[in-house]
Parts: sequence; structure tokens; C-alpha cells
Amino acid sequence: GNPNFKKNQYTYGIGSVTWISHSIHRWRWVLNGGVAVDATNFNFGKTAVYYSMLWGRYQQTENLGVNLGFFAYYGMRNGYVLPILGVDWNISPHWNITAVFPIDASINFHFAKYFVTSLVATSLGGPYRFPRKIHGGIGDYENGIFKVYSTVLELDFSFVLKNRLELGVGGGWDFGGWIQISDSHNHDKQTYDFNGAGYARAFATVTF
Repeated sequence: GNPNFKKNQYTYGIGSVTWISHSIHRWRWVLNGGVAVDATNFNFGKTAVYYSMLWGRYQQTENLGVNLGFFAYYGMRNGYVLPILGVDWNISPHWNITAVFPIDASINFHFAKYFVTSLVATSLGGPYRFPRKIHGGIGDYENGIFKVYSTVLELDFSFVLKNRLELGVGGGWDFGGWIQISDSHNHDKQTYDFNGAGYARAFATVTF
């Protein structure tokens, strides 16, 4: 374990609300807000980090979409904003490519009516530089902040029903990354690298 912290494991609760609108011609807007908090004691005053997202997609042509917006993280002394930029392209009825930083980078093949296989480049540990507050640090790190980031390449197989239900399995390789810790003011940063490894997962998404 790290000598700046009393614990080796941390558990977090994450909740969010999303609103989607197609009311403006050729536009789809997504507004999202949420919170991540240490689930050991749910002390929102000391361990909550809040985030919001505004993401717009403009239907440039029948097969091409342009995406823009922002992510914002706050609940720290120095929160920050990340841009959302990219495109998605339907090459054919069966193939499409998405390249939207930092949300999605994937090649998707719709090989049957309800089935999709996807090659995805993404990150583990949340969106890029997603911060979490730590309860149980020592000294200056009593209510510290940590960030985990690594890049992975993953192959998924999914069952998708009318954009309401998605069930899937996947696996890939984590190329390694870094863990960064800092004090409650997001200063005195220390960064630790870690090695890559293989992994597998199962997932389910229900949209209302």
C-alpha cells in the first residue's frame, strides 16, 4: 500500500441523470449530471466530486455526424473542463466508425439484426483525468484526490434491442497507465506508473 494512506481498497458510489433532446432540427443534445462519492461513509462534503456534460451531435450529412461539447468536473479547489470533439461515420448499413474524444473511439460491425461486434479504444478508471476524493489519507492527504488512467483495446459482442437494452461480453488488453495522488487542494502531486494486463467483462445497459 501507499504510505500516505491508511487503506488499500476504496469503494465508490456513482449516480447520474441524463436528458436527451432531438427537438432542434438535425441536432441531438445530451445533458448529463452526476456525482462520485466514497461509499464507505457517503460524506458528500469531503469526498464528493460532481461532474456535468453537454454534448451536441449535428447530422452533417445522411451518414456523417459532427460532435461537440464539454465535460466539467468540480467539487475541488481547481476543477476543470475538457472539450468533446469528433465525428461519427456510417460507412455502410453494417459498418460505422466513431471517433469522439474523450467519449468513444470504435469500429462497429452490425452482423445481424440485433447483434453488434465492436473494436473499441477507450480508458479505464473513468473519463480522462476523472478525479476522485479519498477518505482515510495521512497528513496532507487526509482528504486527498486521486486519478487513474490507462488505455485499453477491447473487442465486444453485444445484443442491442431498439436502443433500449444492451447485453454484452468483451475482453481486451490494458496497455498500462498511471495513478496520480494529490492533497485536498490538488497540489503536491505524486504519479505512479503501472503495467498492462489482459481482462474480460460482461455488461448490461437499460435506457428509459
